[in-house]
Amino acid sequence: MTEATQASEAAGSMFRGWVWSDRQLVGRPEHGAEVGKILRQQPGTIAVTELRRSHAERLGADDALGLDRWAIEDLGSDRERPRLDVVGDSIVVLSGTVALDPQTMEVVKRPLGLLVTSRLLAVVEDDDEFGRLSRVLEAACPTLSDNGTAGVLHAVLAEVVSGYTEALTALESKADQLAEALFDHRPLDRGQQLEAFRLRRALAELLRVIQPMQDVTTTLAQAAAHAAQEGVADDDVVARLIPARTARRFADVADHVAHAADFANSQRDVLASLYDTSLSLADVRLNMIMKKLSAWAAIIAVPTLITGFMGMNVPYPGNGTPAGVIAAIAVMIAAVLTLFVLFKRNDWL
Repeated sequence: MTEATQASEAAGSMFRGWVWSDRQLVGRPEHGAEVGKILRQQPGTIAVTELRRSHAERLGADDALGLDRWAIEDLGSDRERPRLDVVGDSIVVLSGTVALDPQTMEVVKRPLGLLVTSRLLAVVEDDDEFGRLSRVLEAACPTLSDNGTAGVLHAVLAEVVSGYTEALTALESKADQLAEALFDHRPLDRGQQLEAFRLRRALAELLRVIQPMQDVTTTLAQAAAHAAQEGVADDDVVARLIPARTARRFADVADHVAHAADFANSQRDVLASLYDTSLSLADVRLNMIMKKLSAWAAIIAVPTLITGFMGMNVPYPGNGTPAGVIAAIAVMIAAVLTLFVLFKRNDWL
């Protein structure tokens, strides 16, 4: 294998690109410099690129694409919350994909950066997730001719939001299983309580991603709607990059994120009520046990009282005779049966 081939494969493992013009794929560049060259030489082209987060700085190597270095730095960060920034003539969308581990109920968050210009959309994925969005990007590329880079941006955000919905659906299924245990009128055991705690923690993690994404998607939807109603101002970079014809698409994504946030909040309330109901059932169960113990203690006390009286060293009617023993036994049985019926009738036994 030649050095050129090895370099090509190494580049391909951290960078993918598609260049389109007039609904036709005109190139598959293997690095940022090649993308910049094509965009400079062919004015009518639009590029979509995908690369690893650890190599995000290579996207603007040698100013090949004319990108702002601060934008590149944000794309390579893994500590940023979801947000939308305007950097020069481009917008940077910091987001993240989520996945739920079915065994531990842990939310796995992967940072995702999107840089959008009029002729370029760059997707920066986590190293372990590289290639996950390739199918989505390639399928959305034909929309570049009609909607520009905004069409591909919408496709990526829709895929990200669908991950939120899948994680929330899995959490709902687990919560329903815990609720079924309560329908058996028994409190949650220790293992189930720990699972409920893990579910609440997972929901909190999801909300930390979903709630900021509401602001991002709402901003994009409002920009497109504003452009449709009042036109595009010269200084409104977001409205220039998000055309009016995509308003309905971005509004739909914003609506899905809002539903996901509402769903997560409602599930958090459900889990809180499950935990409170479990505590209430535990209290009720403890009260029932105490009532039964008290009832049996009262029943056992009657024969103890009678036999204790019979054992005293004082004469009483029937003392030392078979009739006295029979009478004492009859009194014990009658008293025990009477107490048993009374306690049973009052739901103490």
